[in-house]
Order: sequence, then structure tokens, then C-alpha cells
Amino acid sequence: MVGVMAVIAVCLTLVLVGQYFVVPGLQVLPGVREAQVLEAVQRHPGYVHELVAGYGGARRDEVRQAVFAYARAGNFADTRALLRASLAQGVISDKEYFGELGHMLGVSEPEAPAIFREIIDSRNRYGAEVAFASIAANPFVTEKLSDADRAEMLSLLLNHAPAFSGAVSELGAGGVTTYSDWLASVENLLHDEARFIEFLHTHAMVGLKDPRAAFAFADRGYLSRLRAVGKDTAVQRLEKTQQDYLRDHPHSAVARSILSRPLDAS
Repeated sequence: MVGVMAVIAVCLTLVLVGQYFVVPGLQVLPGVREAQVLEAVQRHPGYVHELVAGYGGARRDEVRQAVFAYARAGNFADTRALLRASLAQGVISDKEYFGELGHMLGVSEPEAPAIFREIIDSRNRYGAEVAFASIAANPFVTEKLSDADRAEMLSLLLNHAPAFSGAVSELGAGGVTTYSDWLASVENLLHDEARFIEFLHTHAMVGLKDPRAAFAFADRGYLSRLRAVGKDTAVQRLEKTQQDYLRDHPHSAVARSILSRPLDAS
């Protein structure tokens, strides 16, 4: 547990107040020594759980920051239980709870399939966005999954492509990023270049339910990868979808920005 808390102490400087730790605005305070913090943690190894269990509405920001500090320091055996307790006690919101579960997928986690299913089943948009981003950014984590776990998560992923919000005329950078994160998550879970290229080709030809999704292929360089292996039909379809969108919505700054990038941009 000392090693665990050492990581937390590196992430945030904590000040011992009575039996509790206060995280003052995530700022490092002058004069606070890490050794003092670690000594206090050794005396109270379960302090975050105690803070949550004893939460009665006061000092909510302090308790929340302690929970986030612990959750972001790594996936520990009790992290998921702590997040559930924090949600039940009103320390964190539904959005924050599912967001923190999503962050857990960025680190090796034996319960990854169950966590991912909980996020998907919740239909919490923010949690899904964080989950996609975590899986996309950490291919080394998916490499450590068993074949069965990877297949389970891939099945969930393929059946829950992100939906763009707002009217079709509203193309936001966040929506494009989330969709490209979803594509990257598929790539990491497939863990096979040839299969992924075939997935991109098929998805470009028959899987696009919203023309805005076509911009995600250019945003991360997937359009260039399709072009490089001769998937010309898919490339032409994506480019036409993009150009048609820009014709219909000429004032879309995001569309213009993405299409102005070099072909090999990612």
C-alpha cells in the first residue's frame, strides 16, 4: 500500500488536516514535504475509503479530489469498489463515475471486459467517450488481454459505434475525435492489420450512418491507409461524402480544417 500511496503523492500534494487529507485545488503548496505525506498515509492506509464512508455533504470538493487522486494513480483491487461507493454516497456524479471507469481501461485491468460492458450498458455518453479514448491511446493494454476478453470487448465495440450529437449540419471536433477514437479502438482490439483494413473498407462502404463519420477517416489518417493499399472504391466514397457535406454545409470550419490537412496527417 505504501507504493500505491507514493504514486498518489507524486501526482498530488496532500495536506494532512486532522484525520483527513485536503487536496487544495490540485496545487502544490510551498513547504509541504512528500515524506510527511507518506508518513501520514502509512498511519491511515484506508483514508480515501474512510473519507467516502463518512461523507455527509461537507467538504465535497476535498473528498472528490481524494477519490480522483486514488483512481487515477493506477488500477488497484479496490478502485472499482471505491468508485461505486463514491457514487452511492453522492461524492461523484453518474458522469464522473462512468468517466473514471473509462479511464481504468487505459491501464492493464483484469476486469476490463466487465468494466467496458458496464459503461456500454449504461448508455452514458461521456463514459463511452472516455473508454474509446483510453482503448485507442493504449494499444499495449489490449495486447495483454486474453483472446476471449479481446473478442468480448470487440463485439461490444462493433455494436456500439458512437452517434454524433445535434443536427447533421453541426460538425464538432469532439464528435470527430470520438469517432476516430472508436475506429482506433477497433484497430487495437482486432490486433491484425489486414483485418482492420478490411473493417475500414467495409465500414466506409456500408457502415456509415451519418456523413459526418467520413471525416473521422481523414482525421486519423485512415483514409490515407486505405489509399495506400488500393482500396480506391472506399476512398472515393469517403471523399465524395466529405465533399458533398462541405457543399451542403459550406460554413463548417471543422470540415474545412480536416480536409485542408496533408493526406498523411493523423
